[in-house]
Amino acid sequence: MAFEIRSNPTATACNPAIRSACTLCPVGGHCVTAGLPQADMQRWAGVMIPHLPLAQAGKSLYAAGATADCVYVVRAGCIKTYTVDGEGNERVRGFYLPGDVVGLDAIGIGHYPENAVTVVGSQVCRVSKGQLQGLLASAPSLNQRVMERLTGELRLALALGGDYSADQRVAAFLLHIQERLNGRGNAIKLPMSRRDIASYLRLATETVCRVLTRFEDKGWIISADKTVTLREPAALWALAEPVGICRPRLRLAA
Repeated sequence: MAFEIRSNPTATACNPAIRSACTLCPVGGHCVTAGLPQADMQRWAGVMIPHLPLAQAGKSLYAAGATADCVYVVRAGCIKTYTVDGEGNERVRGFYLPGDVVGLDAIGIGHYPENAVTVVGSQVCRVSKGQLQGLLASAPSLNQRVMERLTGELRLALALGGDYSADQRVAAFLLHIQERLNGRGNAIKLPMSRRDIASYLRLATETVCRVLTRFEDKGWIISADKTVTLREPAALWALAEPVGICRPRLRLAA
């Protein structure tokens, strides 16, 4: 069953505690409103329902084909979206980390094209579709930011699933997750399984495991369970550079 919560939009918009919770959110720097004019940030906070807990992994946020009545902002944890083909095979479409918005691709078509579930225990905030559409129509800066997020998601998916070697895709993925989770920190705890990573990168699980082992043998990473430490991020960056999703500053991470 998909996660669901009802609320009074008027009460939400007028509640200063909710606006404060949004302003003080620890992932504010990654949120869709980061860097926007203060007025737009306050309006976003005014329609946000914050801190909705999804306590365990595998909790459904929404199902493919369901009416798209809201979008979610990840506050903690990780959400994955996926589709299931006619033979029952799951294909991971995306991973959403703190600050990412889940469900934006459904706004224009009225229903969710994918399933969304928690990868680990997570926490999300929610904005109704109607309130979001009203904000986008009246706040050009927010509308532009949302379009940038959608474009970025598409670019990331096309790049990581594109015509690059397995080594290049895995290196680019690690650097992308490192940047999103830790900035310049080199130890990253991957919330997702190797199988899910492989599905997202359009690779076999065994291939992803072999690539990680190869990186470890070269001294580029240390892999222990779900924690991967990037020992030579510059080498990974040089390998991943053609994929085009990693920032040059990662050369300097050490």
